[in-house]
Amino acid sequence: EIKNSDICISAGGDNYCYKASEWLYTIDQTVKKEKKKLVLWGASLYEELDDVKLINDMDLFDLLVIRESISYNELKKYIDPNKLLLMPDPAFSLEKEEFELDDWYKNKKVVGINLSPITIPNPKKDDQRFKAVLNLINYILEKTNYSISLISHVTTEDCNDLDTLTKIYEEYKDNNRVFLEQGNYNCNQIKYNQWNQFFHLIICQRL
Repeated sequence: EIKNSDICISAGGDNYCYKASEWLYTIDQTVKKEKKKLVLWGASLYEELDDVKLINDMDLFDLLVIRESISYNELKKYIDPNKLLLMPDPAFSLEKEEFELDDWYKNKKVVGINLSPITIPNPKKDDQRFKAVLNLINYILEKTNYSISLISHVTTEDCNDLDTLTKIYEEYKDNNRVFLEQGNYNCNQIKYNQWNQFFHLIICQRL
C-alpha cells in the first residue's frame, strides 16, 4: 500500500500514547524510505516528551496535525513549527445522524460517561480507578438532579467499552437514573446520541 500511495496518513489519535510505539516507528521509517509524504492526523502525545526515539520519529513526518494544545506546545520544542498544525479532533467534523432515542432520555438532564478497558482493565471493587468512577456517579446521583447514561465509544472485539460500562452498570441496575446505552449505532448516530439536547456533559477517558 505504501508503494502505491503518494501520501501516507497515520490515523488513530491516541496510538502514540501507550509507550509501545515501535511498530509505528517501523511503518513511518518504511514510508520515508519509499520517499512518500507522511502525515500524522488528529493525534495526541504527552505533556512532556522525554523519549528520543519518539522525537526522532515525529521529525520524520512532513505534517503533524495535533488535536490539543498540550501536545502541540510540547512538540514545538523539538519539531519545526512549520510542520505543525493545531486543529480539533477530526471527529468533531463528523456529521451527526439523527434517530429516535430511547424513551429513557425524555424529560431528563443527562451526564454521559464513557470509559474503556484501557482505563479499567479489570473492574473490581478493590480497583482504585473503578472505585473512583463509582464515587463520581454516587456524587452526581446524591448531589444533583442529573441522570447518567453510560455510553460506548469503541466496541471492537479487542477493546469493547461495553465490557467496562456493563460492570459499572451492574452496581446501579436498580436505579432508574442510570442507563446503559447498548444500541447498535454507527459513528454518525453515536455522535448524535452524545451531542443531542439531553446531554449536559460528556465524561470520556481512554488513557
